Amino acid sequence: MLISKEDNQKGQLMVEAMVAISLLLVGMMGTFGVLSQSLGLSRLTVDQYIATNLASEGIEVVKNVIDAEYVSQKTFSNLLVSANDKFCSVNYDEGLANCRSTEPKLNKQNSRNFLIKQDNDGMYGSEGEDTNFMRYVFIKFEDIDHDEYTDVIKVESRVFWVGRGGIDLDVVLADRFYNWRSAPL
Repeated sequence: MLISKEDNQKGQLMVEAMVAISLLLVGMMGTFGVLSQSLGLSRLTVDQYIATNLASEGIEVVKNVIDAEYVSQKTFSNLLVSANDKFCSVNYDEGLANCRSTEPKLNKQNSRNFLIKQDNDGMYGSEGEDTNFMRYVFIKFEDIDHDEYTDVIKVESRVFWVGRGGIDLDVVLADRFYNWRSAPL
């Protein structure tokens, strides 16, 4: 049986079309994979940016408490002394609240007071809808000179959340505030 040239080329167009479609699909899948990865990293970057600002805000709230109490008492306040070695929830509208000696875990049922909420204007605080972010500050008094007054307050602000894929993420910022006004002259 002889096969003619026409019979030999009848299926060639179909094979070429299948190869071309396969190459296009492989290229498009690679592009969509990169696009998906890019969107995921973009979301992570946004979350890290928000968490860093929320952690910075936590330190600022403690600084405001220190400044406000110093004006009236000329020393670190009893509120700060009672928060020593404790983990406290912190917001501008509440100040330091719900201080406890155990570190809160990323569990919304057990740590509801540490949730950050977002209002209708997109502002974060203690009123509004729950977000994925939880924040606490850890306050530690440090006595450098071993004198009768406390020299330094170390404040550590931590914001944590669950990221894409169920990964626990956190941002930690720390600062020290010196009691320079109470030093004897």
